[in-house]
Amino acid sequence: MRNKRKGILMASAILGSAAIVSTGFAAWVVTVNDSETITGNIEVDTVTDNTHLLSFDGVTTADDVSSLDDEIFYGSSSTSTEGWLTNTSDVTQNLTASFTIYVTNYASCDLTVKLTTPTEFKSAAREGQRLFADPTIVVSDFTAVADSDTKSGKATVNITFGWGAYFGTNNPYDFYNAHDALDEIRTGVSYAKDAVETLTIIEKLQGKLNYSILVTTATSNEAKTSGTLA
Repeated sequence: MRNKRKGILMASAILGSAAIVSTGFAAWVVTVNDSETITGNIEVDTVTDNTHLLSFDGVTTADDVSSLDDEIFYGSSSTSTEGWLTNTSDVTQNLTASFTIYVTNYASCDLTVKLTTPTEFKSAAREGQRLFADPTIVVSDFTAVADSDTKSGKATVNITFGWGAYFGTNNPYDFYNAHDALDEIRTGVSYAKDAVETLTIIEKLQGKLNYSILVTTATSNEAKTSGTLA
């Protein structure tokens, strides 16, 4: 009986020892960190300076009225003394003006030229027909400026004024002298009488007329010039 109990106790002791040993194992966690470096390029856009800087030569007119500088002159088309309507001035009409504009980075330039005339110029009329025509503007293509380090180009702006529909777009000298002075331009009004009245209207505009020119590029840089209608 004693031996059996001893055997049981020994077995218990062995199992007990086994239990004690088994609790000595731990859960192992293996952690290995890794890293890699990846390189690349950062790129930025290039910068192109397309700024447009404007400058211009002064307005010039035809040689035969060079003394008028920048004036548009609505005078007679002739200094001839022939005809019933003549003009005592030794200066004939000048209805054209021009100037040269310079622009940097002209290759990227979208140029706009706007001319403004006063209300009196636009409203001058007889029998519902204007005495002065709207001016036309022609801008030449740009050409490069020689020896320029600013990519400058130049263009010529030509402006042409004209007589209105009341005169059939003709100069009054030619319009009236094409008819007999006593012929009627309309009922009860002779060409001679109409000439006096109409040319007097124009004379009263002296000193009241001028024009301005606004030049604009695509980047909205502006240059202005102005002149006088005589």
